[in-house]
Amino acid sequence: SSLGPTLASFSDPRNLDPDYAKFIRETGFDYARDLDHLALAAWPHSMAAATGGAPQPPNITLLAIAQGRFDRAKIAAYVQRNGSVSHHGANDVYDISSGTTGPQILLTLLANDRIAISQGVPLDPVIAAANHPVANPDLAKRISRVAGSAIFAVARASDLATASGIPELQTGPIRKSINSIQTLTLSGQPEANKVTISAESQCDSLTHAVQLVLTLQGLRFLGQAAIADAKHKNQMDSADAATL
Repeated sequence: SSLGPTLASFSDPRNLDPDYAKFIRETGFDYARDLDHLALAAWPHSMAAATGGAPQPPNITLLAIAQGRFDRAKIAAYVQRNGSVSHHGANDVYDISSGTTGPQILLTLLANDRIAISQGVPLDPVIAAANHPVANPDLAKRISRVAGSAIFAVARASDLATASGIPELQTGPIRKSINSIQTLTLSGQPEANKVTISAESQCDSLTHAVQLVLTLQGLRFLGQAAIADAKHKNQMDSADAATL
């Protein structure tokens, strides 16, 4: 759809990350042109600082599997110039050096058109799973509900109220309702220059699910009333208005 070029137009080529620009030059791979499908898994470990309570970027473990058009020889040569290689059966695993501190970044080519990249995750289990996939029935069921969408996500939820970073969700009945959510499923379908988004959650009980629905309906009604009055909206804190 035209959504892709629209999003790409927001990015100024002059601001292209120097490391990525070098990667494009030396490997011939540009995600905007050569990437067909991307699967990404992420595990955030901490959403706040250990001291002081000041917000901090989460320490995230990542695993990505990408399918597209890759020049295997160029990518292998690039990684070997900028990292090290180890052999895992028939697969070469590249440890990519980084100028910043943090978990190591690993890369392996699973096939001519498929690569796996991880940050803080060993790739041995990924290589084994690629050769002998093991199905997770519960996860497969959730994914099957949204897999027809161009973009979809399935996530487990734990202490979602705290993770949201919204102060109003941290206390009272709303916190209990939000924290009853166990999984979240999201799907997106591009249509021209727009994208239709739908989201679904599963709670730990019917009672909590009903409470959450009623709470959200009430918040939506109050929010609509609050921002419908321009005078009232201008008197609101800008962050509160944006949240509503």
